[in-house]
Amino acid sequence: MDEFAREPAEVGDPEHDEEVFGIEPDPVPFTPEQVRAAFRGAIPPKRLPASYRLWTLVVACVMVTLPLIYLAIVGFAVYAMYWHATRNHVVFQSVRGKAAAVAYFGPLVVLGTVVLFLAKPLFAKRAERGRRRSIGRDEEPALFALVDGVCKAVGAPLPVRIDVDCEVNAAAGAERGLISLLRRRLVLRIGLPLVAVFEADQFAGVLAHEFGHFAQSAGMSLSRVIRSVNAWFARVVYARDEWDEALVEWSKSGNLYTIILGNLARSLVWATRGILRGLMYVGHAVSCTMLRHMEFDADRCEALLTGSATLASRRRRVRVALMAQGGAMSDVSESWRAGRLPDDLPRLIEANLPQISDAAIRSLEDSLAAEKTGVFDTHPADRDRIAAALRIDATGVFHLEGPATAFFRDFEALSRAATAHHYRGLLGEGFEPERLQPYREVVRGVEDLQADYKSFQRVCPASPLFHRPIPLPAEPPSVAEETDAAREELERLRGEQAAARGEHDALAAAEREALGLRVSAQAAQAMLAAGFRFRPADYGLTSVTDEAARSALDAIDRGVRERSPALDGYDQLCARRMTLALGLLDRDDAAIDEAEAARAEVGALYPFASELTARAWPALCAMLQARGVLRSILGSFEGNERDDALRRAILAAAEDLHSRLGGLNAAIGDDLTYPFEASRPGISTADHVLPVVPDENDVGGLLQAAEQAGERLHRTYIRALSRLSAIVERVEARLGLPPLAMDE
Repeated sequence: MDEFAREPAEVGDPEHDEEVFGIEPDPVPFTPEQVRAAFRGAIPPKRLPASYRLWTLVVACVMVTLPLIYLAIVGFAVYAMYWHATRNHVVFQSVRGKAAAVAYFGPLVVLGTVVLFLAKPLFAKRAERGRRRSIGRDEEPALFALVDGVCKAVGAPLPVRIDVDCEVNAAAGAERGLISLLRRRLVLRIGLPLVAVFEADQFAGVLAHEFGHFAQSAGMSLSRVIRSVNAWFARVVYARDEWDEALVEWSKSGNLYTIILGNLARSLVWATRGILRGLMYVGHAVSCTMLRHMEFDADRCEALLTGSATLASRRRRVRVALMAQGGAMSDVSESWRAGRLPDDLPRLIEANLPQISDAAIRSLEDSLAAEKTGVFDTHPADRDRIAAALRIDATGVFHLEGPATAFFRDFEALSRAATAHHYRGLLGEGFEPERLQPYREVVRGVEDLQADYKSFQRVCPASPLFHRPIPLPAEPPSVAEETDAAREELERLRGEQAAARGEHDALAAAEREALGLRVSAQAAQAMLAAGFRFRPADYGLTSVTDEAARSALDAIDRGVRERSPALDGYDQLCARRMTLALGLLDRDDAAIDEAEAARAEVGALYPFASELTARAWPALCAMLQARGVLRSILGSFEGNERDDALRRAILAAAEDLHSRLGGLNAAIGDDLTYPFEASRPGISTADHVLPVVPDENDVGGLLQAAEQAGERLHRTYIRALSRLSAIVERVEARLGLPPLAMDE
């Protein structure tokens, strides 16, 4: 049966799921006795070398000294305030009026501001922890048997709690709170996507690695101090909030005295932060060697428990899982556009594994082979970690065949519950459980979209240009000639497409380059008009003059006019092939399976695609060009933040983009209904593409809105053409014409 006309399988059909998604039927869960029996021996302890213990002492001394230096800086500023307040009040005896007040109170205000900005990170609210789902020993006895065995093997304390979430990660850490300060209480956090993609031995290896950190209690305690100090210094140096904005505003407005004091305060804050930035780099530098050694030591525990080869395969599997996570997040985004959410994120990530191409896997292996560990890296490169584990040449003392999901009584139920917790943590009150749909339906929907897009690439086989839509007439013409004649015409059109493909792609590449040059020249014109000077080579000009910019634009336009006839001709071939095939749907001797449904779909999507391009494409191209101009001008902002001419150019470009966004919204109109499933039924295409036009002074908001509008409008258009192309290929297949070969 044709792949575009196949009957959808019932959700939950085990045979279909195994065939399409590559998912094995749910395994029989392990028993605690099976897990305990899989441990065959102990891991030999390792005595740390004297050089490492000495370096640990050095790191400990440095990490204690750094906060003391910070406190000394704050203390010096406070003492300077005290000294000035108690010694320099005599200024009022020799100076009168505002000058005396500024001379006495000014330094107090400036130094007080410095102290305030240095101390405010101490009171910064910690980031909210994500929602967790905890599981107990009675719920998952096999999992706890595994954790007990791993902790005993590596010499780590047992965790007091096991949490699960939807991250592609696992971690063991100290429980927060006063009790944990008095007594080591560990919490194990398991990312269920790892369970979904790992074999049992690989999953056990992850736990051995995480608990292996806690086998070295002194090192782990010191690493907590290191991470806390480094994170705190980073907050002091880099964190910015409304107080920083207020200080900037203070330094630019008011009378002369307040502007002077504000700029002096800003300078001192900048200087002290610079000193602390240096201290942060010192702390990071001296701690990196120790942290990397701890990772190697934890890897040793993993290799000795499950084997060196298993560790190597596990490190690679994590990388592949992260790639699959990217695909899954794309699926979630596509699903959310329709107002739905997949009900099982870990299984969705697993279902994306077969979608990863062989080329992507080869690229992953190439990047792994080329990795190098940097001086300031806290974790060694995977290449070095795998090499170190293979040198151990361990066979492992734990082996159990089967998927990691077998450690759980009902992984599916737990995974869905964790997914709901994840959404609730992200969306809060906006999370609606009724929006959840089986993840397999999401995967099928994405696979159908991908299949449709491949049809579009075969029906319009060329490198697409966003500013050149397929010129579909308002109505698909009915086919007057006989079906055999229409078939011959389709065969001729396909042959001409194949023959012209190479020339088209070469012209398309030149067209893309010309569009970039046009944006650069227009950005140069805008900056020249505002009085900002720049290097001409940065914008493809021979000199910094308006004449040079106009000359560049004239040359670009000449090239566009020269390429247009050939590009127009190719686009006409694509349009003619599509309309001819769709016109055959009404002929009985060219009828395809489910022709009535196909005619209904064409009746909805064809007018939409034709109307959308006629209305929106000129306005879309103008908007995207204005966005490119604004982004190009912003490229000169760094290092010229205080240049008024550049600011004027940015605001003028932002105003133009605001106008173009409004023009795009008006061009689409409110009467063109979005043709696909959406979060709000009956939503207009304009509301879907551009729900709000930001204020003309909101530069970031305008760029974001323009990016979203361009992406959504183009995606909607291509999706409509892709569905139509799938029907075109079904008609051609009915006439005995196979799909055109597509260059991969």
